[in-house]
Amino acid sequence: MHKTRHLLVLAAVIILSGCASAPKEKSADGITFRRTDKFEKVWIADGFDFSGYNAILMSPVTTTVTPKDDKERERLEMVRHTLTRDFASTIEFKQIVPTFVGKDADLKPDSRAVRLENTITEFSAGSMAARVMVGMGAGTPRLRVRGQLVDKETSKPVLIYELDETAPILGANWQSSRTLQSTAATELAEDVADFFWQVSKKEPIKYK
Repeated sequence: MHKTRHLLVLAAVIILSGCASAPKEKSADGITFRRTDKFEKVWIADGFDFSGYNAILMSPVTTTVTPKDDKERERLEMVRHTLTRDFASTIEFKQIVPTFVGKDADLKPDSRAVRLENTITEFSAGSMAARVMVGMGAGTPRLRVRGQLVDKETSKPVLIYELDETAPILGANWQSSRTLQSTAATELAEDVADFFWQVSKKEPIKYK
C-alpha cells in the first residue's frame, strides 16, 4: 500500500515537473513565443512597453489565404477591411501613444514610431446551413491573425502575436455569416488593443 502511494506521488511529481518545464515554442530566428488565455503566441522584446515611442503607424491588414471561390473572396476582403478599421478605432481609442496614423506621410519628421502589421493567415467564411442543421459550433465563421509591431527606424520587431477568433455561438443560427464575421473581427481587434494597453501600462502578462 505504501509502495503504491509512493509511486503515485512520484508519478504526479514527474507530470507536474514536465508541465512546468514544457519547452516554449521557438521560431526559426530564435524568438521564443509564449501563450496567454487570448493569444496562441506572444513575444515581447526585452524592456519594450511603448516608452520612447510617440506614434503608431498602421499598415492595412493583408492576407495569405487563397479563397476557394468568389463568395469566399468577397467575404475575406470584407473581413480584411473590417479588421483594418477596427484596429485603427480600438487602438487609437486606448491612447497608447499620442499619435496614431495610417500613412507615412502623416507622421511628423521627429516621430519615433512603431509600425503595426497584421496578416490574416486562416479564414472560414462560415455556413448558416451548418449552424442550423448541425449546431454545436459547426459553420461558425473564424479567422486567425499574425501581427507585429516593428520599430520604424531599425525595422526590427518589438512585439509579435498570433491569435484566432471564432464568432459567438449563442444566437448564431439566426444571424448571417457576414454579421458573425464582422463580430469576430471586431472582438479580435479589441483583444489586441487591450493587450497593447496592458503592455503600455507595464501590467504583468499572465502566461500559460
